[in-house]
Amino acid sequence: MEPPKIGEILQQESTIVQQMILRPLAAGEVLFRRGDLGTAFYVIQSGRVRISTVDRQGQDIILNTMEAGESFGELALIDQLPRTATAIAMEPSTVLQLERDCFLQAIYDSPLLMQWVLQLMGDRARHMTEYIEHLGYWANQMIEGSYRQALTTIESVTTHTDERALIAASDSLAKVTEAVQSREELLRQQMQQPLVTIDPVKRDRDVRQITDTPYFQELLTLSRQLRRA
Repeated sequence: MEPPKIGEILQQESTIVQQMILRPLAAGEVLFRRGDLGTAFYVIQSGRVRISTVDRQGQDIILNTMEAGESFGELALIDQLPRTATAIAMEPSTVLQLERDCFLQAIYDSPLLMQWVLQLMGDRARHMTEYIEHLGYWANQMIEGSYRQALTTIESVTTHTDERALIAASDSLAKVTEAVQSREELLRQQMQQPLVTIDPVKRDRDVRQITDTPYFQELLTLSRQLRRA
């Protein structure tokens, strides 16, 4: 039996829809940020919303791009922990917003919504396992210096999956792999170049300036005498 979709649930659960607030978003408007407390669940009615986070260097990492009919924001409502990512409208959009207390109550009241939540949690656990397997494999290839093979397998995965979050993670890792490969190649080229460039003409001139001095000639004569003694 195919699990219900959030749109199908809302069509059947009119009481849930009645509690939802229609919220317009301007392009670039932030719906919530990573670290915020989870206060609502969202369903996109129109437009697109980008889900992203940042690395330790402050670089933006796109985790997913949500489109009309898709939903997000439920995890922080269930585990009551801060948001794990930032949600920003990519274009003028509208979302249906359901406050946390209403969302949790709806889970208890609606078997369909409960089934959807359980299915969603299961899918995320499976996807996380898949991400870890891929990332671990690619990391080992990078450690071994097999950059070309890593890039080939990354391209293969992104070509044969429609999972946008995995595609986004793969694209980010591909950029990292290319950057590491370029830096290693540059370092290899620098190591192959002589650290000191010797000018043979200048070297011979400097040597003659020493050997042609009377003092050096006296030392040379003395050394010859000592060898004959």
